[in-house]
Order: sequence, then C-alpha cells, then structure tokens
Amino acid sequence: MPDSSSYPSRPQIAVFDTAASSRNLGDLVIMDAVRRQLRKTVPEAFFVTVPTHDFLSIEGRKLVEQSALSIVGGTNLLCSQIQAYNQWKVRWRDTIWLKDVVLLGVGWWQYQKPANRRTRIFQQRVLSHYLPHSLRDEYSASQLRKSGFENVLNTSCVTLWDIEPAVQQQIPARKASSVVTTLTDYKPDPGKDGLMLEVLRRRYDEVLVWIQGAGDYAYIRELGVHGLTIVDPQLEAYDEVLQSSRDLDYIGTRLHAGVRAMLHRRRAMILGVDNRATEIARDIALPVMERDGSLESLEKWIDGENPTVLNLPWDKIDEWRQAIRTYLGLAALPPTSSQVT
Repeated sequence: MPDSSSYPSRPQIAVFDTAASSRNLGDLVIMDAVRRQLRKTVPEAFFVTVPTHDFLSIEGRKLVEQSALSIVGGTNLLCSQIQAYNQWKVRWRDTIWLKDVVLLGVGWWQYQKPANRRTRIFQQRVLSHYLPHSLRDEYSASQLRKSGFENVLNTSCVTLWDIEPAVQQQIPARKASSVVTTLTDYKPDPGKDGLMLEVLRRRYDEVLVWIQGAGDYAYIRELGVHGLTIVDPQLEAYDEVLQSSRDLDYIGTRLHAGVRAMLHRRRAMILGVDNRATEIARDIALPVMERDGSLESLEKWIDGENPTVLNLPWDKIDEWRQAIRTYLGLAALPPTSSQVT
C-alpha cells in the first residue's frame, strides 16, 4: 500500500470522466453527481480529468502519475469480456500507469457469467486492492467479488446519494398535470414504446420528451406519435424543465433522467429496459416498472398515491467516503445527515 503521508494537504485526484466523448447525456448526469459527491468527500482536493471513452494520452498518463488517487465514476464500466465490450478504453501497456484505481458508483454491463481470465487479469492490475470500491448494485458488487476483490461496497448509484429522506419527502405522491418522458434509442421496442406514449397522451395535459441519446429523436419520429413537446438535447434544457413551475411527473425508459427528476423533487417512474434500473430497484426500492409489464399497471401507478421511499445504504456510502479521506491523511467527515436522528 502506498505511503499516503507524503501527500500534500491539497491532494491532486485524477477523475476518469465517463461523459467525455459520449453520445448519451445520461453520462453527464452521472459525472455531475460524481463531481458533486467528490467535492463533498474531499473538498480540499484539486481534481484533474482523464477520459474513459478514449485511450490514455501522454498528458493523461502524467496526470495519473502525479495524482495521489485515481477514481473512475459511474456507468457500465465493468464487464465479463473486455475483448468483446470495452467501454473503458485501456491498452495493456497503459496498465503500467493505471494502478490502484478506485470505483465510484460503477456497474456491470448486463447479466453475464463471471469475468473471463483476461478480464480478471486486467481488473487485478488496474483496480485498487486496499481501498473500497463503490458499486451501484448488489449484482455488480457480487460480480466484482467473483473476480477476487473483497474490498467491495454496494453503495447504490452515486446519482442517488443526494436524494436523502428530506428530499424524498418533498416529492409529490399524486399525479401531476404534465409529464416528461424519455425513450432509449439503443433499446427500441416500437410497440411498447408507442403504446406508452399513447397512454401518456391520454392521461396528461402535456407530454414532453427529453432527447437524452443521440439517436432518440430519430426513433421518436419513427414511432409517429403526434402532440409531443420536444425538450432540446442538452442537460441544461432538461434541468430548466425540471426547475420550472410546471406540475410535472417523469415516466420513461432512461434511468438517469428519472433519477435527475427525483433530485428536482419530481415524482418518477422508470421503465426498466436492462439490468441497471432493475437491480437498483431490487436493492433500494427505486420506483421501477419493467417496460414489458402491462399498461394497466402503469395507468394504476399514474392514478395512484405513490410516496417516494428509497432505502439507500448510507452506512456504506459513509464507509467509502471515510476510507478515501483516511487514505489521503485527512480528517474524518461527520456522518451523512440522513443518519443523524
């Protein structure tokens, strides 16, 4: 374990940015949460940024080498076969510089067998063996444990850490007059997505659609559903809608759009299209309904009374935060306010 006593009181931390070179604005939602939580955890630090969707440059190597700690945030960064699916663009020679990287809210891509030998070797070379890794759900955590890591915490998704009980209590339980929705261009189901939009048109006075992915608008046009209000494809535009005076729900297939809505005190239902929302819902009771479910269930939720109650693992979140500060030789933080009674 490296000697942390030599690090200055204003340590440099390299943050691997999963939003750079991405065509999915959900990655911006993730990285916004990553940076916000890192500021809360280590406000004394100087943060430098290195991309994950592009290979490590010479300058990037220098930044990593000069940093007291490297942290990679969010998204489906882990998988069982890196030769087949490699969101984290790392060449084998780059593992000379990438040592002891710490995960923050990272997940496993889809349901898979345990990691193959090549992937395990990569993980063993790159990831820290002594600082705890923050995983977004128990399935992802168990997959990493099968790769030989015991220093794993299920902290849920980092985008949820600011939705504390006090925030949850401010989220309405009853139906709003308008709704904002999203679709997922890389997981299309024209039949079910089209029916969902028709349900929303019937049940709400206004249906807004946020374009989160680069192919979402073309997909929406293919569905041929009229009477929709398009929200421009920028996170700022989505935030403006969520911060507006509209009486507004969120119902859609994009996980992080739904989480962003809850952060802004909007009632939300996420329609799960892959393992991410499903597994987080299993752990913390995130409001998720499978897209393959019945429209009657969706309509029942729309008309019902549904308070938001998330069972976030505050003790694990605090454990991760305190471990980072201890390693850097910094004073402990007070417990998360949500745990103070």
